[in-house]
Amino acid sequence: RDLMARPPAGVPIAWYPNQPLYFTDPGDLGPYVNHAAADALVAAAANVWNVPTSSLVLGHGGSLDEHVSGANVYPMPSGLVFPADVESSNYLAKQIAIIYDYDGSVTDLLLGSGASDPSSCRQNAVTESVDSIAATGFIEHAIIILNGRCTGPAPEQQLQMQYELMRAFGRVLGLGWSQTNDNVFTDSPQPTYTQAMYWPVMHPIDILCGPYTYQCMPQPFTLRPDDISALDELYFIPQGQAAPGKTDTLYYANRI
Repeated sequence: RDLMARPPAGVPIAWYPNQPLYFTDPGDLGPYVNHAAADALVAAAANVWNVPTSSLVLGHGGSLDEHVSGANVYPMPSGLVFPADVESSNYLAKQIAIIYDYDGSVTDLLLGSGASDPSSCRQNAVTESVDSIAATGFIEHAIIILNGRCTGPAPEQQLQMQYELMRAFGRVLGLGWSQTNDNVFTDSPQPTYTQAMYWPVMHPIDILCGPYTYQCMPQPFTLRPDDISALDELYFIPQGQAAPGKTDTLYYANRI
């Protein structure tokens, strides 16, 4: 419904509360990742976005009412129908629904048969959807699906999913892709280590240096200044209005 409305032109779109909560599937993520381990993975990816100079506080609100799977998700002409507490109409109670797609069935329903195959994990390990934006220009609800078929016995598989989920959280929070220091991707001119350290987490396309793309950049789970400045713009803290544990966005800036 709300996606048909048009927010004011030229206004950045951010969450209607600056403290959105995510709710995790009560089931296991996969044969090698139980519920507790999955929740820890999600928390690690989410907490990266809680920085002192931004008013955003992304927190864990609890669990969804049920394990979401192909047994309780089905297609309709208007799109997929999820359990009631996952639907965008429930945005006041649960803003971000994190689905543990154990067997890949939800990913297949959303992206097409076979999309959950492990050979497609670089593209389909994590799928995010902002499915409700109010006419006033605020994000109301989002769904993030973790493809359980992209987990496995190797710890690197879970770290790769955490990396992709961190980037998906950035999109859900309202950040766009960034082309800062894009020569790290194009290799023209050949990038230095310092340039790689300033290559945003929110770069649009990963480097392929092996089976795990998070290993292709130094300190892959650390936000770069470009990521933080974009987040600060969306969730700005005016002078003298910082909550406990936060700092004015421009505290370290020069004022003219």
